Amino acid sequence: MLSRRLRLLLGLLALVVALIQLAHQLERQQTLEETRSWWQESGIAARNPEGWQAARRAKDPMRARVDLARALLADGLDLDRLAALPPDEALGEARRLQSRLETARLLAEGVLARNPTSWEAATILGGVALLERLAQGGDPTRDTEAWETPLLQARTLAPHQIEPRRLEAVALLTRWHALSDAERETATTLFEQVLQDPISLRLVLPGWMALTDRETLFRSLPDTTLAWSTVADELGRQGRWTAYCDARSELDLRLRSELEELLTEARARRAGGDAVKARRQMLQVLQRSRPSREHLDLFETALLALPPGPVGPTSVPALENWAEWGLGLSLYDHPTLTPAAYRRLAGYGRHLPPVLAAWAALEAGDLAQAETIERRTDESWSEAWAPYMVAKARHLAERGEGPRAADTLDEVHRLFRSSEAFLRVAEQLGVPIDDAVDRAPANGPWPRSNWSWRGHLMFLHPKFEPTDSSPVARLRVDFDQVSPPGTPIEIQWDGRSLGCWSVEPDSELELSVDPAPGVHRLTLEPLRGATVQPGRVRLAAVPETESTAP
Repeated sequence: MLSRRLRLLLGLLALVVALIQLAHQLERQQTLEETRSWWQESGIAARNPEGWQAARRAKDPMRARVDLARALLADGLDLDRLAALPPDEALGEARRLQSRLETARLLAEGVLARNPTSWEAATILGGVALLERLAQGGDPTRDTEAWETPLLQARTLAPHQIEPRRLEAVALLTRWHALSDAERETATTLFEQVLQDPISLRLVLPGWMALTDRETLFRSLPDTTLAWSTVADELGRQGRWTAYCDARSELDLRLRSELEELLTEARARRAGGDAVKARRQMLQVLQRSRPSREHLDLFETALLALPPGPVGPTSVPALENWAEWGLGLSLYDHPTLTPAAYRRLAGYGRHLPPVLAAWAALEAGDLAQAETIERRTDESWSEAWAPYMVAKARHLAERGEGPRAADTLDEVHRLFRSSEAFLRVAEQLGVPIDDAVDRAPANGPWPRSNWSWRGHLMFLHPKFEPTDSSPVARLRVDFDQVSPPGTPIEIQWDGRSLGCWSVEPDSELELSVDPAPGVHRLTLEPLRGATVQPGRVRLAAVPETESTAP
């Protein structure tokens, strides 16, 4: 048996161990509480709620300090927020920023002292040193060891982490003018790597765009819609419209590819029984696809394969835009959505404007449902319902109900009676056409007064009767007013995109289009909040010798 003295010594030893553990626990708890207080006192908790919630749940005090220091550094790198403040507020925020950077530096030094292998703490130290030098207005090309040394340490400790390289890229932006050609070539490789990361893309891209030419910029971007949409937005903010249109064209190519992959994965998930995730992915295809022939197959496939369930508010605008796009084309007999797709759209009728819901039901072959919606609104006499009424008259005529079709046509709003859609149905039914109707001539030219508007979109429906079998027609559009000058517009011909174009006031844009006979649909969409007033439009077949010339 143990002696009484030995038992007493063992008891005292256990008590000491327990007290040490308690002291460590109290120290950990105190450190955590202190860190949480810094979150609130610095104001970072309000601007970074996700980080603040994680800090409240943190159990490891060193992890919590690293996370706070990282958040303080990220806040300092958010120059857009600082630039958006009024001058007086910006000055005060700049002073508070210096205090927060000092806190981040102290936190990182403390973590690095206890854990010399912490690449995160080394990265934070390098970032803080760089921002402090820039905030003080110092020459970033001198005494670079202050941030280069800790960043090199971080890259050595964690060669595959992006954060040290991200800050290196920021540092290179500040001293680009002092780099040699060889150093710039090496730096360009670094930028190509850094821009693969979404956070780095937002942080580094504006400065990189200001330093490099278009060719190098586009070559350095990753092959993602996020990268190309980000660069297009930034080019738009800078008013570099030609480059903006080029970026949008590149974005369109990648968007099509991403949506194809997303749809393929969604269909595989549904086949495997995972209807919830499949539905979520198909809704993404509906939301992200652009109403155009280029995306028509993707939208229709996703719509018809979409598992049952309600659609949220984020999907409603896409359904409405696609319905309006397809129905507008159907009025002039251009290929559009199938009756099955219109039937599915009509099923979401409560989310659509009544006129689009009724029209979709009509194109789906459900005249009874279309007329039910029509009677419920009692607005068939209005201008907004005029295209639907013309489509309904045509459907009735095709069913052999000539008298009802003529009566329906008689209800069409007077402002729509000069449209080619109305006149074609009237001629089919033998309905007299008012002599006062000013019918646009075939082959034009079509004056500015022939344009129509719906929201920010502009439409013209030129009737073309080619005199030869030329494979190409030349479309010329005048632009009377454009604000700001050089603003970009998106153009569609019969629902097919002709691309993004930068246009000037009092200018002419010439495009090659399909010269098929009949009534076409020309659509202009001003981009970036621009104001555009299109003018006269001409359309002429290109001589075969000219169209085949090299």
